[in-house]
Order: sequence, then structure tokens, then C-alpha cells
Amino acid sequence: MAMDAGSVEDVCVQVVENIGAELELRDVLNGMHAHFGGADEILANFERYVGIVLFESSAKAEEIFMDRLGTATDLLFVGGSSSAADGGKSLVYANGRSYTGAAVLAILKTTNGYDVLKTQSAHIFSERKLAVTKSDLHNRILYEFDHRPCGEVYAEVLGVGQDEIQNYFVCNPLGVVAGEEIFVRTFNQIQDGGITLHCGLPEGTEINVLKIGDIVDDTRKALDEAISYEPAGVINFNCLYRTLEILNKDQVEPYCALFGRYPSIGFSTNGEAFFGHINETSTVLVIK
Repeated sequence: MAMDAGSVEDVCVQVVENIGAELELRDVLNGMHAHFGGADEILANFERYVGIVLFESSAKAEEIFMDRLGTATDLLFVGGSSSAADGGKSLVYANGRSYTGAAVLAILKTTNGYDVLKTQSAHIFSERKLAVTKSDLHNRILYEFDHRPCGEVYAEVLGVGQDEIQNYFVCNPLGVVAGEEIFVRTFNQIQDGGITLHCGLPEGTEINVLKIGDIVDDTRKALDEAISYEPAGVINFNCLYRTLEILNKDQVEPYCALFGRYPSIGFSTNGEAFFGHINETSTVLVIK
């Protein structure tokens, strides 16, 4: 996608390497703010500035990085993590180089503003709240809900045998529910007496078990509600699990037709960035 001055007036790109080291980001963001005249300029024209973040996913550092990014700037950053190719490599690219263990940050100064929408096609399956009482956040392993083995409780909520739960990880993910917003976390595989996650859950978090709905229909509703104008461009960070579900249900053509209405580009991501690290979500940046 090419962005012209009619839609994006200026951009600042910065690469942050070794993100697994839990770096302090304030100096990086202060430098990026200075490119545009300082934080005061950005705050005075907040509706025109937006950030993009692209993670190399093998570092498994997105949760902490997004938390530290939020303390270093008031700007909204959206984006996603790279999905490994067949060779197992997962890369991000900027300024003529590719990187592992890194994040690429970009701040866009838009000419006419922007919108961001998030749709996860996930709905609450059970109203029962489950408290995370034992987890390994760094390695993204969940051990206990309500002081009981998490697999046992998950099977209980679904009403299936514990030996069947692996079949439900994608169609019944977990969700942190905040009002009408749902932030999805998906189980990956049973391991070391617990279950690994694609996005970590800290102890003390309350979750609901979710169910996945009609991705095409839910995405259409979200786009139609958010975009009532002709956008200059649309960037879709779409979870790889959603891509696989679209493929499995032979919905590629109707899904692509939704974005064919706009100048658009998209990625199949290994987790999405929107006020944190989430997955099974489509996070969409719309440039006006």
C-alpha cells in the first residue's frame, strides 16, 4: 500500500530490538514525539495521530511491551504480530532490514484523521466468570481457574469430556469482558500440567468462555457501522485463526468482498495489538 500526502502528511518509524528484555520505551517514544514537534503538538491534534506496531512473535513479549508502550505515550497503537512461515521464521521489516526479536513502531500524522475498529466475532458462551488463580504469564501457560485445574473447569463449562477439550480451543476461546468490549485469549495446547495460550493471562484476571459466530456477517456489521465515508485506505490486522476459519468454511470470497469496497491491505497475524495483546480478532485502521 502506498500512502500519499493527501492522506498521511508525515511518518516516523523506529525499530526496537531485543524486546524480550522488557525495555523502557519512554526515550524511544519521546524521540518519536519530537519528530512531530513534541508531545504537546500531538496532544493538541490528537485526532490526526495514530501508531502502528508490528511484532516479531517468537519473543512472546507483546503483553509487557504493550503495557510499557501505554505508559510511555497516550497515542493509540494498533497492529499485530508476524506469523511464522513454513520454514519457522518470523520476521518484521523496516528501513531496508528484517529483524527477529524486535518490534517496528510507526507514528502516522494523518491529513484528515482516522478511525479504528475491532471485531472478534466472539460472543459470550457462558455467563459464569472464571478467575485465573495460577498462571505463568511470561511463558503463556494457564494452570488454574478458581484454584482447580483449568482443563477440568473448561471442560465443565463446555459440558464435554476433559479428553475432548483440545477440539474446542479455537471455537470456544476465552474472553476478558469489559462492558460491551471483549478481548479474546485462545488456548493453544495442553502442556506441563497446564494449557498454553496465544496471549498470556495474569493471575487475578476474570474471564468468560466464548463462542465464535459468523465472521463474515459480524465483520460486515462492524465495517458498515464504522465506515460511513470513502476512506483513503484500510489496513486489516486479521488473526491467523480467523483466516483459517474463513478458509475452512469456504468464506474467502465473501470476506474479501467486504474489504474490496475500499482501498485496503491486510495481514494474517499471530495476535493483534489494541490496548494490549489479543487474538482471534480483526483490528482495522481506517485512514480518512
